[in-house]
Amino acid sequence: MENQEENIIEVNTGRAKEEMLFPFVIAFTLFAAGTMAVYLLLGRKWQILGIIINILGMIILAGLMYFYRDPDREIEAKETDILCPADGKIVGIAEVNNAPGVKGKFTRISIFLNVHNVHIQRMPFAGKITDIKVLKGKLLPAFHADAGEKNRQNVYTIKGDITAVLKQIAGVLVHRPVAWVETGDELKAGERFGMITFGSRVELFVPAACKITAVEGDIVFAGTTLLGKISGAKEKTKKPAARALKA
Repeated sequence: MENQEENIIEVNTGRAKEEMLFPFVIAFTLFAAGTMAVYLLLGRKWQILGIIINILGMIILAGLMYFYRDPDREIEAKETDILCPADGKIVGIAEVNNAPGVKGKFTRISIFLNVHNVHIQRMPFAGKITDIKVLKGKLLPAFHADAGEKNRQNVYTIKGDITAVLKQIAGVLVHRPVAWVETGDELKAGERFGMITFGSRVELFVPAACKITAVEGDIVFAGTTLLGKISGAKEKTKKPAARALKA
């Protein structure tokens, strides 16, 4: 991304409950107001139109409830495991020189999230969030090859047994990926840390020495799909407790 330093803006840390409820409040308000307007302005003879508006509103609400679902998952992680941070499809795996803000050889794993995927992101391994940057950018389709470099995105640096970088990348229909964590937070493998909405992309950069077992085209799930192994870490099975969404 060109002139990254000029694009850094203040981190907008979201609160899970607010982010999850806001779309439902908007949808309910719109179709309730529409129904009321029909009755007040057009009279009872247009009652059928009010019923249609109500039905459409319920369909929209049902769609939002499905999209914003946040299923609990049983997460078993070894210290050597690299878990998938997002639901979706792996659209690219490539070795790159340097990750955003970190020098060295890295493997970049790109995951495309369709509208039917769960859009909650989870930690790929236990670690500390040492940096979060929000970069302004374009709104190319999330599946576009240049989306990872040119689109608006949140960039996290995570330090645990390895140092990794993770990007939440906006798509055409979403303008603001949301962080539920702050710099300095320490999280377990599989814990929720943020969300993006309506078609998006997540990219994970791990050191090239890590053994990646996932392949391009794999359908993956956040917190449960194994992407690979951390090189040199001790192997010990853990069952992180599910972390409640921030109130």
